[in-house]
Amino acid sequence: MPDSKHKGLNPQRPPSPKPPPALSQEMQELNEKQRAFVQAFVARADGNKTEAARAAGYTDSENLHKNVWTLFNNPKVRAAIISESRAKLLASAPMAIALIEDIATTPGHRKQLEALLAILNRSGLGERSEVNVNIKAELTVTEKWQALVRGKVALGQDVSGLLENLTKQERDRVLDGLAIDVPFEPVDAPKE
Repeated sequence: MPDSKHKGLNPQRPPSPKPPPALSQEMQELNEKQRAFVQAFVARADGNKTEAARAAGYTDSENLHKNVWTLFNNPKVRAAIISESRAKLLASAPMAIALIEDIATTPGHRKQLEALLAILNRSGLGERSEVNVNIKAELTVTEKWQALVRGKVALGQDVSGLLENLTKQERDRVLDGLAIDVPFEPVDAPKE
């Protein structure tokens, strides 16, 4: 009987290791050292950026703190930290759900009611409340005229006749507050 071990047909061979997880788009945009910093920072519970940088292989020099500040404030690094943190939270969700379910189903647990309410709220069956907000605002005369002018201009209507009954001072106040160009020639303007 041939020895299957020598021919590479070992039935006891361990399964091949899983491939590394695919990098997020944000992590792909970083170099290796930046990725190592993001992973070390997200893994740390204390939020110590300097220690995360050291763990990522950044050298301990007199410029370390400045380099860490620059690294942490890099928009691509920040985006990767957010992306990796979200992924970590999502990966922890099943454990959190199991813990909440365990507390909710343990009779007499001091947090049982809170756990039950958390389940209801997150499933869309939580208590609903309605808030009515009424805001009453009074417009000044100038603001009312400006609203009227804006509306007519938006409709493509001529506003020159609308403003001719106002005094020059009132017209100026109305027109000065508008962010649109309103052609207006007062009727009483001298003809040349």
